[in-house]
Amino acid sequence: MQRADVKDRPAPAKAAKRRQAGSPQAAKQRQERARKTGARIAQAAIAVLAKQGLSRVTHRSVATEAGVALAATTYYYATKSDIIRAASAAILQHYVDSFERTAERYRQNPGASPPFREFVWRQLRNVAVRDRMMMMAWQEISLDAVRGHDSLALMREWHGEINRLWIKIARAAKTPDPENTARSGVDLILGLLLMVCGLSLAPAEIDAVFAGNADPSRCWARLPEEAPCQAATGRSSRKADGTRERILDAAIEVLITEGPAAIGYRAIAERAHLTTTAPAYYFPTTAGLLEAAQRRLFEDSKARYRDMMHGARSAEANVADLTSAIFIREATEFAQVNLANFAIWVEAGRRPQLAPMVWSAVHDQDIAWRRHLTAARRERPPLPRDGVLAQALFLGKLQRILSTGSDMTALAQIRTEFARDLGAIERGRFWAQRE
Repeated sequence: MQRADVKDRPAPAKAAKRRQAGSPQAAKQRQERARKTGARIAQAAIAVLAKQGLSRVTHRSVATEAGVALAATTYYYATKSDIIRAASAAILQHYVDSFERTAERYRQNPGASPPFREFVWRQLRNVAVRDRMMMMAWQEISLDAVRGHDSLALMREWHGEINRLWIKIARAAKTPDPENTARSGVDLILGLLLMVCGLSLAPAEIDAVFAGNADPSRCWARLPEEAPCQAATGRSSRKADGTRERILDAAIEVLITEGPAAIGYRAIAERAHLTTTAPAYYFPTTAGLLEAAQRRLFEDSKARYRDMMHGARSAEANVADLTSAIFIREATEFAQVNLANFAIWVEAGRRPQLAPMVWSAVHDQDIAWRRHLTAARRERPPLPRDGVLAQALFLGKLQRILSTGSDMTALAQIRTEFARDLGAIERGRFWAQRE
């Protein structure tokens, strides 16, 4: 009986392990491992977002990028939305930590701190290289926000936190009117980030324009290496033209609802109610189809903005009023189209062959804004980068409004913001200008 009792007792080593596993230290170690695994998966999601786009984010693609078992991603994040939320939180925390440190440095060294505009240009340079992947991932999340209530809430929280921190930095830098300067600063950098992404601008190219006053038409130009892709058929007919238009209409629908990464022959054929082979007949490659759809979106967008600037050249036109009216139209009537347009700019960061198309839009608006600024500042002609500043403010404000749900309160402030910011650029007194 004694032998049986001895056998029934747990071995000393096993008992010790059990006690150790149940100890507070062991529990803390498990929590730390879980935290690191969850963070690793979130970083992998950021990488997939940046490299492939939001439509390609799945539990499997993220698990592969993270180098973990598929079961691990589903254990930590039950749905794709949970993964996106974790990625967004990781990006936000990165910038919160960075901006809090910046605000503290400004506060401790008020006399030696650079002006607020230098802080903004530094962020732009960082995004061009160090934070490029994080920026592209954030753009993907931002442009998709309007498709879900939770995503909108996430973006509103994101913008609210960033705006709070930039106000804090502007105050610490002793910037006049810190609240409004921070507001226009966030909008300005949002618009410029689209340009940095779409044109794959290098830090030297950014500095050349904003520190050296170089002409962006010379140092940012992206020209096509070859003619745009043409349809497979050389002959044209009314029926063929109609089918081609149906295919492009379907491709634009996919761009609007799912993004560039979702473009494919099968998806297009289903939306256009055609056979699977029809899109390939008219467009031999999906890249050619995507480019044709994007080109039409861009041309339509350029035409609308061209009309806006044509009206602004009228002597009777108040630029702030006119710009605000066009802005509200773009943010409401053309909201989905603009989101698709912005998605093209982000996609160009992954596909350099699209950069010339982005450049055509940037250059077209740069010319228009500079023409207006020249007329407004007859005694002191605008500097080369002033047109880009005006354009970036418009783009950044539009992206902010769209990604946070075109809130009526925010829309109501747009006229005041344009009057203040565009008026300051016209007078050469905008905080980001350096004569």
